[in-house]
Amino acid sequence: MTTLGSILQTSSAGLAAAQTGISTVSNNVANLNTAGYVREVVNQGSVNDEGLGAGVSVSGVVRTANQYLQNTSLQASGVAGAANAVSTALTRPGPVRRPDLDHELFQSAQPVFADFSAAASNPSSSLAAGQAVNDVSQFLNQSQSISASLSNLTTQTDGALSTTWIRSTNCSARSAS
Repeated sequence: MTTLGSILQTSSAGLAAAQTGISTVSNNVANLNTAGYVREVVNQGSVNDEGLGAGVSVSGVVRTANQYLQNTSLQASGVAGAANAVSTALTRPGPVRRPDLDHELFQSAQPVFADFSAAASNPSSSLAAGQAVNDVSQFLNQSQSISASLSNLTTQTDGALSTTWIRSTNCSARSAS
């Protein structure tokens, strides 16, 4: 039997659920532009009393992430990091670089950034983590190879400069005599 008390109780439960919903929506709107914020949704359920509707209840407020937006954001961060690394390396002062070595190094870094993005989007994936470790290892091996090539190039250049200096000194000594 419906009494005034049960009607008021049903209304009160509905108002409490609506207030929770309004609070959640206002929190979502307030944090709309906050980086990393994940929107929240109110889970509501009906309350029955002896087969009759007795209002609504809030079973919880849950965070809902849009997987596509998160993945896109992480990939954009990875691409931005890669671009920043390339930009920093290309604008650094120092000796003349060999473009082919720079290109090789940065090409081998691309899979590393992609793997970090994939691992960040699915942290529980051991496959993504293993792939990231493998590609980092390959990148470091490539870096060592390039470092050895640069060291050999430096040695060859020093040898050529020394030979040229000795020849020019000998030539100057001959012309002076």
